[in-house]
Amino acid sequence: MLATTMARPCRWILSTCLFLLVTGGTVAAGDETTIDCEWYNALSDEQLEDYLTIFNLPWLDAQTLETQCAYVAAVKDLEDFLGVHPNSTITTTAFAPLLLRLAFHSAGTFDAATNTGGSNGGTLRFPEELADPENACIDAASVAVEAMQASRADYITVADAQVLAAYVALRAMDFPAMEHLNFSGGRFDSPWLQIYRNRLPSTEENSVLSVFVERMGMTPQEATALVGGAHNFGTAHVHCSGYHGSWTSQPTTWTVDELGSEFFRNLINDEWLFFSVCSYKNGTIDIQPAVSPFDPDAEEEEEEEGEPSDEELLAMLQSKIPYICEDQFINAEGQFMLVSDFHLRESEPFKEHANFYATDTTDQLAEDFAMAFTKLVNFGLDRCGLFGMACAEDETCVFAASYDVVGDVYECVPTEGLFSQAQADLNDDGAVNVLDALQLILYITGSL
Repeated sequence: MLATTMARPCRWILSTCLFLLVTGGTVAAGDETTIDCEWYNALSDEQLEDYLTIFNLPWLDAQTLETQCAYVAAVKDLEDFLGVHPNSTITTTAFAPLLLRLAFHSAGTFDAATNTGGSNGGTLRFPEELADPENACIDAASVAVEAMQASRADYITVADAQVLAAYVALRAMDFPAMEHLNFSGGRFDSPWLQIYRNRLPSTEENSVLSVFVERMGMTPQEATALVGGAHNFGTAHVHCSGYHGSWTSQPTTWTVDELGSEFFRNLINDEWLFFSVCSYKNGTIDIQPAVSPFDPDAEEEEEEEGEPSDEELLAMLQSKIPYICEDQFINAEGQFMLVSDFHLRESEPFKEHANFYATDTTDQLAEDFAMAFTKLVNFGLDRCGLFGMACAEDETCVFAASYDVVGDVYECVPTEGLFSQAQADLNDDGAVNVLDALQLILYITGSL
């Protein structure tokens, strides 16, 4: 069975593939040894086509059969976890927005000026980065994804798994423009503890401008579609972020109808009041009116600095004082908006795009979100290492820790030199030194 309309990659065992790649030789039919992917090969054409719609097929076709098996099996496991299939034993579709948020926060640290951060490197798997306050409760999604990835870690990195999970989550939530969302892998997991704190968008300021436009280099239209599209999904929980409520009436479904996007329609048309929401350790919340930062008469408040005293900590534990208070907008239906959301409505250069999506009945938002989301998660995908830039066409990115590279463990080296080295790894009788040549060839062919 073919994986796609394109030819499948080499299906022989790695040592035989290596021989063919290095020598340009051929293998007789009797010498072929197929890799065991019984589950994958047993899929009907219809089943396989359904799974493959998530992937960028040219990228997938360039992978080994084992890698293809691993990625498709990961999609199946994630869909079973989310209760997508009729025979699923559990239904946890409500978890899908958190998987989307995981990918957002993995990619949300990208900095275009230095080409650092982003999903490539898998740094969100480190507890030190998960501890960023903006990542509150995201560890639940991280644990779920890494549990899925662990059984196929030889083929899928955590960095790729976190992004792939978001694609599956979007399909589980009936996102209508999946044809514009095609996953490409190739992210690596940094062996070094490198974390990016304080880079994620703040909910209390115009982070759409400062993060997505100014730091990442997105256009205002892309940033508007990205944030508004993402906030079509999900519910805020006070014990995680301090915020309370959902942006739309159906937080696990794409909500655009004949009147336009519900998120943008609510944002533009509804009457919003500003409140301070305080949460207590016993699970209760207190909601009190506050002064909107968009009120022309509002005075800027100075945030209190420093750690709470022992007396304050005790009072928090006894639920005498709140342990977290956050300000948000709330409408008559109990839905909420963040201060950063309101900048889409009130601030240039976003409000023209927000007004368009609020009245557009063609669901242009879905396509625009898909394109912006793909751009977000692919930032730095072509980067060589954590800090390097993309390699030139005649270069290959290789693991270079043994080369004493300062500041990174990968470097770009001339591809021609790698082929020469691989040829040198053939001994006099033509046998392959697999340990030396295999890594070089797999890097050259993009399999690592």
